[in-house]
Amino acid sequence: MIIRAVTGFAPPSEGALRTMKVAEHLRSCGHEVQTVRLATPPWEEWCTAEELPTRARELEQAALAAGMNFLSLGPCSAENVPAVVDALLTTKSIFCGAQLNGNDNTAAASAMLQLAQADQQHNLRFAALAHVEAETPFFPAAFAQREGFALAMELAPQVLAAGGKITALSPGLEALERDARATNVPFLGIDPSLTPGLYGEGSIARLMTLLGSPVGSRGAPELVGQLTTALRALPVEQVGYRGVMFAVMEDPGLVEAVRQRELSVSDLLEYASHCGTGLDTVPLPGDIGVERLAELLDHVAAVADAHAKPLSARLFPAPGVKAGETVATGSPYLFDCPAMEMP
Repeated sequence: MIIRAVTGFAPPSEGALRTMKVAEHLRSCGHEVQTVRLATPPWEEWCTAEELPTRARELEQAALAAGMNFLSLGPCSAENVPAVVDALLTTKSIFCGAQLNGNDNTAAASAMLQLAQADQQHNLRFAALAHVEAETPFFPAAFAQREGFALAMELAPQVLAAGGKITALSPGLEALERDARATNVPFLGIDPSLTPGLYGEGSIARLMTLLGSPVGSRGAPELVGQLTTALRALPVEQVGYRGVMFAVMEDPGLVEAVRQRELSVSDLLEYASHCGTGLDTVPLPGDIGVERLAELLDHVAAVADAHAKPLSARLFPAPGVKAGETVATGSPYLFDCPAMEMP
């Protein structure tokens, strides 16, 4: 199986070497491990806002020295979001988030705009979260309550190869779970969410076309719901989003749908009520302004509240770019994409 991330969950300065050993074990069992990551409890539990930028740099250095790829320090409350901005501006491998609330998400919106002004790639490492549970292995949403590890998968290429059959994943995932439980580190579960590949393989847009309901079509929301139901029925211990991830700028098929005006922000909000992500790597015009960006985050929070489900938002407002013009982040993980019009 292709494991996008082996994510360890532990207090700060702990768990890195243990998680690396888990990754080595899974590789020895024949699984491909793309990245190894560590997530701590939300940083407000072990650090002050004033200390965060310095602590983040220290923890990043230690994690990278141990062989980790990325480190998540978890979400924080609105009043401490400015400290997160400072921490992200002075690191390259640290991920953080902010908790969304029901009616005022100005702090998270302001952070996204500040990060975009400094470097478009910073917003890859920041997310606004609603109803996201601990031990979710995907970043930037990951944070710890228990110690152990969980696995984020890369399943869309395999589902495409199987003609769209989710059930084809069962044998491989069951074998992976057996291998994961054979370590001396608590195994917390697998997030079987369908995601595009780390470098664009296995497009979700192409999968939906294969199954007869392309993105933007009338039947797309129902198909997303069916796929999510099938994923959650897979016979393995599950954690995380457990849905279909419409990571726009990570998916060349979704980028093409935006380019052809077949996919809108309104479509993504509708899919959010059925899938697991919300608004992920969505390119937006640079003149959106903090109020309109906060309103968009309010919509995400409202959908999460209405359906009692985990959603997050990684948004890319692009300074100087108008709707329809190309947003180019320079990230190896993201494709250039036209800025999407606000609903």
